[in-house]
Amino acid sequence: LDALLEGQDTNEKMLERLMQGLVADALTHVGQLAMLQRIAGSPILSENFYRADVQVGQVSAQQPPAVAPDTNQNQP
Repeated sequence: LDALLEGQDTNEKMLERLMQGLVADALTHVGQLAMLQRIAGSPILSENFYRADVQVGQVSAQQPPAVAPDTNQNQP
């Protein structure tokens, strides 16, 4: 997915179908799993993806530390 989105030959219609289909479905299931974990008494810790160190090609298990929503509030 990372390579596909970075590629130069992607067209708008294909990206629209990808986001409205596969990605939307995956996000729905992630939400369901988060809800079930919360019900079970083990909620998933939140993360601020707006402030996260997200980079193209960073898809391995080695990821930067999570940025919680209550930290770094004074940064843009």
